[in-house]
Amino acid sequence: MGGYTEADIKRWLSGFLARVEKQATAKNALQRICKAGLGRAAWICLWYYATADVAPAGEQQSLLDQAVDAAKRMIPPLQRAEYAQEQADTKLRELFERRAELKRADALTAPWAFPGAETIGEAARKSPAVAKALASGEASHLFATAHEGLRKHGALVMLAVLQAGADSYGVHLGRDTLAALGRCADPGRGLDEADLGRLLRGADMRQAAPGYVQLFRAVV
Repeated sequence: MGGYTEADIKRWLSGFLARVEKQATAKNALQRICKAGLGRAAWICLWYYATADVAPAGEQQSLLDQAVDAAKRMIPPLQRAEYAQEQADTKLRELFERRAELKRADALTAPWAFPGAETIGEAARKSPAVAKALASGEASHLFATAHEGLRKHGALVMLAVLQAGADSYGVHLGRDTLAALGRCADPGRGLDEADLGRLLRGADMRQAAPGYVQLFRAVV
């Protein structure tokens, strides 16, 4: 999942913007997104959509399983550590904190399911938003939600994150608009509008939408 450089991202962004200029629906959408101050977050979603390696089976699926499990393992000890902070008993607080740190260290070695890093720990070192997401039980729920979405739906979930996040700022992006942006982000991925529509209308999306909104807002 790693191996991408700043130069790679710049090349991708240049190509993306050139394709947007030729596609009226995508161009109009990007203008609305940027006018609302959401350009950076949208580009991040679309970059992940274009580059996430999310094969539905085989080794990649195993890596995603490990990432989801690692994120979920972090939640209980982090919650206990947060609870311990409220306790007057110093020994109890230190015990909870040590347990949380051990679980956290274990989880940091799990694979990272997005571009730019090989492990969760490497992603945390490179990204303040990821580091913040690993610092609390509540935020780790959001982290697990993102990986779970990738595991179940593949790269399309990044368009769902974009839709939920932009909508929370009053910028509505429908299925056809998201499809246009997705094709500009990665013309070779073979985006299926019917699959995208089913994802956006599904129960999974409604349940995950609050988490997707927070993920989007973390990078605005």
